[in-house]
Amino acid sequence: MDLTSRYEINQEIGHLSELARYYDYHGRTDVAQQYKRQLANLQAMVARAQLIDGLRALADFLDTHPDVPTNSWAHVSYSVTANDVDGGSEDAKRAEVGRVAAILGVTPTLSDSGSHYTALRTFGPVEFRATAITQEHMAMHEASGTYYGAVTP
Repeated sequence: MDLTSRYEINQEIGHLSELARYYDYHGRTDVAQQYKRQLANLQAMVARAQLIDGLRALADFLDTHPDVPTNSWAHVSYSVTANDVDGGSEDAKRAEVGRVAAILGVTPTLSDSGSHYTALRTFGPVEFRATAITQEHMAMHEASGTYYGAVTP
């Protein structure tokens, strides 16, 4: 992303933020929400562009520095959380993985335990994976971490 584009995007982010604050302050939360959605979409586009730029920079760096060790594989993941989808329900999270699977041209799979719903596409030794994890499984995972450091094996 060039400097001019970055400046223009930052200007637009500032403008949308000000409009959202203005309408919130004046009790027009419906209008403020519209500006907040536009702001969130713009921020997501910027984050995506930065990720793509970073991946290209990494590839160029590795190409010009053969002495840097690498594994023979890499992966990029998209973790679908309750915050990523409207409603945040298990069905909504699975629908999001299904949507991504359709874009990738793959069929999503459910783990044997039923805890992970995943869409996976490989590009040579690089994989892109979209996963939704059930709330129940996340709660079990978080609970197991409560003893971390308190018990020595």
